Amino acid sequence: MRLRLLLLFIGAILVVATYTFPFWQPLVQQDAAVQEIAFPGLALDLQDEFLSLPPEQQRAYLNLRQTEPEQALAMLVAALQPRRAAPEDDQEMPELNAPITAATGTFLTLDAIRSARGTATIFQQADNSLLMRFEDFAMPNAPDARVYLSPASEPATSEEMLAEETAVEVGELRGAIGNQNYVLPSSVDLTLVRSVVIYSPQLDLIYTYAPLFVRVG
Repeated sequence: MRLRLLLLFIGAILVVATYTFPFWQPLVQQDAAVQEIAFPGLALDLQDEFLSLPPEQQRAYLNLRQTEPEQALAMLVAALQPRRAAPEDDQEMPELNAPITAATGTFLTLDAIRSARGTATIFQQADNSLLMRFEDFAMPNAPDARVYLSPASEPATSEEMLAEETAVEVGELRGAIGNQNYVLPSSVDLTLVRSVVIYSPQLDLIYTYAPLFVRVG
């Protein structure tokens, strides 16, 4: 008898819950959404990907959000996308005419969310034309990432990168990962170049740079 009454009671609760579902569903969904938001402003479908980042990266993005919320969100959204690979044609070293290594450097990791690896080498050919090659290169995706040659060896800001008005914009970064080649303008004066910089004009932010050891002058 008691079992029958218990089953009837449970059945009644289920019936009431079913008919009142439209009234309490929004409350449940709201609670679930609140629990899922680890980074405010980030799309819900990217929240789990944010939580999959290393803890130091999560802290760095959240700390940046306190002072630069729009920049932090733009950096994070870009970083959570699949990294854009450099063109297949760039993977192999191109044939050069009696090249010498004119300058070389290694890309630096600047903080937990601006990490990079790889080398930049500038080759000077017999006709004095210059080709710059990145090898084993990798960094996070960055909005509107562009490559610059700078007279500053350790630029921290765009003002330092563009100091003395001798900086050269090489062009759009060809990929966030992979070997890549850049034909440099004939106007480049290697005696004035001290670093290769990856810069986002959209965010006015330097993502990484490689201080160069210049062998010619």
